[in-house]
Parts: sequence; C-alpha cells; structure tokens
Amino acid sequence: MPNKSVLLVGYSMARGGAAIALRRVCEVSGRAIDIKVAVSDENPSKTNFLLRLIEQVLLKLEYDRNPTKHSLNLFSNRSLVDSIKSKDYDFLNLHWINNCSLSLFCLFDLPYRTVITLHDEWFYCATEHVSKLDHSFEFKRGYPLFSKRRIGLPMAYFIWKVKLRLTEKRPDLIYTVPSEWMKARALDSVTLRNCDVRVLPNPVDTEHFRPRTLSNGSRFFNFECRGFRIVFGGSGGMSDPLKGWGLFYDALNILATKLRGKAKVVVLVFGCSDLPIVDDQSVVEVINFNYIDDSEELAELYSQGDIFVTTSMVESFGLVAAEASACGTPVVCFDNSGLVDIVQDGIGGFLVPAFDTSQLADKLEYCISLGPKAMSEMGLAGRKHILKKFSYEVFLRKYLELFGIN
Repeated sequence: MPNKSVLLVGYSMARGGAAIALRRVCEVSGRAIDIKVAVSDENPSKTNFLLRLIEQVLLKLEYDRNPTKHSLNLFSNRSLVDSIKSKDYDFLNLHWINNCSLSLFCLFDLPYRTVITLHDEWFYCATEHVSKLDHSFEFKRGYPLFSKRRIGLPMAYFIWKVKLRLTEKRPDLIYTVPSEWMKARALDSVTLRNCDVRVLPNPVDTEHFRPRTLSNGSRFFNFECRGFRIVFGGSGGMSDPLKGWGLFYDALNILATKLRGKAKVVVLVFGCSDLPIVDDQSVVEVINFNYIDDSEELAELYSQGDIFVTTSMVESFGLVAAEASACGTPVVCFDNSGLVDIVQDGIGGFLVPAFDTSQLADKLEYCISLGPKAMSEMGLAGRKHILKKFSYEVFLRKYLELFGIN
C-alpha cells in the first residue's frame, strides 16, 4: 500500500506548547506516513494582522473576569483555507487553530472524519481557553445569553452556540485530547458530550530526555554539594497565573522555616526572567537560569534535580513534568488536571492536594528525608511509566490507529 499522507494544520511550529507538540507529531508520524504542514504564522499578511486586531477589539466588548486567553475564531488565514481545500492529502489533523488561523465557520466544511487535536479547553468552552477554577463550569451546563459573570455583549454565548451547532451537524469529526482528565471534561461538556473523543497523549522523546551523568563542562554540574536540589520551571513564567509560581514560593518559605538548622535546599529555576526572593536565603538558595531554549541543556537540568516540582493549576498534559520524569527525576505536583496521568503517587513522585502550599512544603520536606537512594528508585519508576505510556513508539501506534492505518 502506498504511503498515506496527513495534513497537519495549526497556528505555529515555533511558539508555545502546542507548537512543541505539533513539531513532535511531525517528527514521530513522519517515520511511517507522509506529513504535510500548514501553519498560520509562516504566512503572515497585512490582512491577517488586521483581522487579529479586529478580533481583539471585539473581545474587549465582553469581560468575564477570567484571566486566561480568549479567542473568537471569526476569521481565517487564507493560506490555511487553501491548503485544506487543495485535498492534496489523505487525512486532515487540525491542531491549535486560534489567532485567526481558522474560522469556526470553516469547520463545517472539513473533510469527513477530520481529526481535531485539543491542546486546551477552548473547543468545549466558549471564548476562554481554560475554564475558571471557581467551579462555575458553564461548559457543563451551557452558556446563558446574559450572565452576572459577564459584562458587555454576549460574545461567549454566540461563539458557544456556533460550536454547538458544529458538533450537532458534524458528528463524524474525531477529537483527541492529551489526558484522561481532559477527556472527562470534554465528555462532560454540552458541546462534545455526544462526540467521538479519544485520548492521544503528547509524545515524549525518551531517547533525548533520559537520565544523564553531567560532565565538568555542564553549567549544571555539581550542585549537589550545595544541598537538596529542586528543579522548577516551565513556559509562561510569572506572567501566567495558571502556572502557580506564587504558590511555589509560598511553599518554599514554609519549607525554609521547617528546615532551618537541619538542611539546605538549592532551587534551580528555568522559564522566568524575574523571580521573587525567598525569605531565608541561608536555607533555600534560588538560582535562576532564565529561559532555556536548548533541549540538551533542559535534559541536563532535569537530570541534575533530586526532584522536579511543578505547581501548575491547570495542564491539559504537563509536558515539562513528563520530560523531567523521563530523565529519571521524581515529580511533585498538585493532584489535578492532566498531571495526574503523568505522576503515579508514591511511585514516580507525589501528588499533593490541589493548591495547598502547606502540604506541598510537607511533601518536599518528606522527599528530603527519604534520602538519595529512595529518590533515585522513585525516579527510575517514573521513567518506566513514561516509556510505557508516552514514548514515541506508543504515540505512533495510537496515531496511526486514528486514521485506520496498520
């Protein structure tokens, strides 16, 4: 049988977590099928810039007190529409299509059984990319025309109704999500509850992200002499409230009080240019490596940690946690969202009750007390879990199954 081809469509292959996932899908699936890619930010135009500006103005007409990104998807990038209409492929897979990449109205004419990969909650919410964390859960009940939670024109209601009509008219579409948590959310939503939703985790390069012994030439070499090593970080930095950086620093201050006169901790941070100061720096030393774009250095940094900590409040998957675990570093995180798929509590790391900084500090103190041998064994167990669930080989098999390719 001749090679089948898949057209991957999205906003970018360079910026954001969805872009990283898209690049890896290309890398992995390209081993078995022909891959064609069409992304919006490679074909910018003055018209597209103007349309994005118009959408931003329209978004200002409604305010919902949700600090996450919002999108309307009223307009399309012409080059993406032309790529889809060309039919020069066997299968179509849409990824993150916001920032005026593809209009919602274009989706009504997608080829039969197009696969739509969700990287956040936007598709089953209204205009917001992440549902509010205050348990309002409008995506489960439906968005009213007017709501006390929103001020201004009912843009959310309008967009939600278009999505609802789309899923009613196109029951053939397939939706993939990267975690069991997100699948449950999607199937609880009014929009996708009757749709074909499948779990397709993001692929993790377990050959690249593996336990590493560092040489004297690495800038992360020999931090163990300065205390117990915690690696912390991720994309977005302090500017993204959902990454929970403030929660982590609250926990560090509690930990510093607990450890005074007993132990020292060095925290190796990446992904942020400006950090708050821990109260007692004689107990908890914070070293900031700013933004790390080189994946080789990132794998070395993960491997340098005794544990990796993420305090993200919402993750559709949790790529940095998966990468750290692949490097044999135990992961400590909150027991919420897609991270629960990655961390097996008490096996490859620890889950802490969501957003409880006091219990997070207690768990960090407990990790220190376990000693290096126990933590090393836990790290290896975590890597085995990543190999079993999220390796390139596992992803490729599941990806081909989506299109019925043997």
